[in-house]
Amino acid sequence: MARAQGRQKRAGEHVPFRSESNPGGPEPIDSGTPSRIFSENQSLGRFIEKMNLLPDEYRRVILLAKVDGLTTGEIAERLGKSNEAAALLLHRAIKRFRTIYKDGAQ
Repeated sequence: MARAQGRQKRAGEHVPFRSESNPGGPEPIDSGTPSRIFSENQSLGRFIEKMNLLPDEYRRVILLAKVDGLTTGEIAERLGKSNEAAALLLHRAIKRFRTIYKDGAQ
């Protein structure tokens, strides 16, 4: 007991990771816990399922904009449409997708 009282704590670097109690902490390098991976897979599966409910043209324009990162002008060029038509198509596609994703409707 006397030995324990005379010890000094080592000054170690403590890095608290992000959690509910520490929302400002850094994200761990590998945050792939089984529950997190399962949740991400479920979300991705639901996303793909809902994307497949869209008409082909809507699905394509969303993928060009959001996955490929193309501008409205580049989308218009790819689809052979005017900029205005491509922008309107993207707007309608996103609006329809939101409705499908939120409501689960077709």
